[in-house]
Amino acid sequence: MEAHQHLTRCLGENGLHEKQIDVLEGSKHYVPESAAILHRFLSISQIPLGCVIFSDKGNAFRDHNGPVIPQYHDARTFTYPPLIHHIISPNDNHFHGAAKAKWRAMYAKMGWGSGDAVESDLCLLGYLTPTDPRAIQGYFERNLFLGQEPLTAKRCRTLFEHIPTRKTPPKLFFEECTIAHREAERAAAWKESMPTPESAPEILGGLDGVYWAGEG
Repeated sequence: MEAHQHLTRCLGENGLHEKQIDVLEGSKHYVPESAAILHRFLSISQIPLGCVIFSDKGNAFRDHNGPVIPQYHDARTFTYPPLIHHIISPNDNHFHGAAKAKWRAMYAKMGWGSGDAVESDLCLLGYLTPTDPRAIQGYFERNLFLGQEPLTAKRCRTLFEHIPTRKTPPKLFFEECTIAHREAERAAAWKESMPTPESAPEILGGLDGVYWAGEG
């Protein structure tokens, strides 16, 4: 009862609703991303039909059958290239950073520690929730070059060179991205030049066994 009252108070202080909280079984504070958590999120979220959902290449978004988002929701999906996902993703650049900056300042002001997980976590969620839609639109327009035609190498370089990477100097990082892009273009061109294979006829009859009948 006391724990629920504490949760309710923290929700109110941060302008949140109980529906935004999903309690998982277990005692760990942090849990790894998973397709199950993604499935739960898509089942309770108001996502327009026919939209495109962008994601990184994390384990939560793929299984042995490929992308899981179309399996869970009537939406198309696109994966940010791993090399540059932290640059073109509006979440990583700049939405999450802006919210975390406010949260870190509050964390220091309140003197939170490991025992203040509820206050701390809900504070961060609160900063992530009431974001100005115009700011989000601006992140998409800048990071994905929306409405900027024609797209030129100079515009790409402007975005990339002003974002430091942890291991690679900006100029060298841009060269690595250019090489990766050319390789992707060559791979795409090669696939387009391949003829479309004709589907093999199914083997009929019960003498072929379950393996050859496609059931094994």
